[in-house]
Amino acid sequence: MAKKILLAFVITLLILICDTRILPILKLQFYHGMNNQSIFLSEFLIFFILVILGLTVSSFIGLPALLPKGSVNWRNLAIIGVLVILANSLIYYFGRSQAMTAAPWLKSLTIADIPFLSLRAGLTEEVMFRLFLFSLIAWPLSKVLKSPILYLSLSAIISSLLFGAIHGSGFLIAFLMGLVLCYVYIRGGLLSAITCHFLGNLIPISLFVLFWR
Repeated sequence: MAKKILLAFVITLLILICDTRILPILKLQFYHGMNNQSIFLSEFLIFFILVILGLTVSSFIGLPALLPKGSVNWRNLAIIGVLVILANSLIYYFGRSQAMTAAPWLKSLTIADIPFLSLRAGLTEEVMFRLFLFSLIAWPLSKVLKSPILYLSLSAIISSLLFGAIHGSGFLIAFLMGLVLCYVYIRGGLLSAITCHFLGNLIPISLFVLFWR
C-alpha cells in the first residue's frame, strides 16, 4: 500500500505543478469561478484517489501498474508512438481552423506552456481513462467473460467511447486514440501510455503553435 500511496503522491504532485503553469486554461475549461486554492485541492483529491483506486483494481485482474509485467516488445510500442505523433500532427495541420474554434485558448498558447499542457493531459487522462476506468470496467467483465481478449477488448471499447465523449467534436479521433492507448497500457504499463499521450500532444501542438496557427 505504501508504494501505491507514494506513486499517487508523485503523479498528483506532477499534475499540480503543471496546473500552476496553465491555470488560466483550466479555469476557462473546467473550473469557472473557482479560486486557485479550491482548484488545487480538487485536483489533488480527485487524482490521488483515482490513482489509488486504479492501482488496486488493476491488480485484481493482472493489469500492469506504472511499469509492464514480463517482457515487452518496445520496438512495437515505439512504432505505435511514432504513428500517434504523425496522426495527431496531420489532424492539427488539416483541422487547424476547427481546432481554433473548438479550443479558442490555442490562440494565446505559448511554446513554453505546451510541455505543461501536454504532460497534464497525459497524466490526468491516462490515470482517469486507462488506469482507473478501463480497469474498473474490465474487473467485473472478467468474472463473466473468461477470455482476457474478450473482456479487455470490450473494456477498451467502452472506456474509449467515454474518452471520445469528453472530446466533443473530436469524438471519433479521441475514440480511436483511446483504443490505441488502452493497448499501450496493457502492453507497456501506465508510464508507456502517459509517455505516448504526452509526446502525441507535445510535438503536434508545438508544430501547430510554431508554424500552423
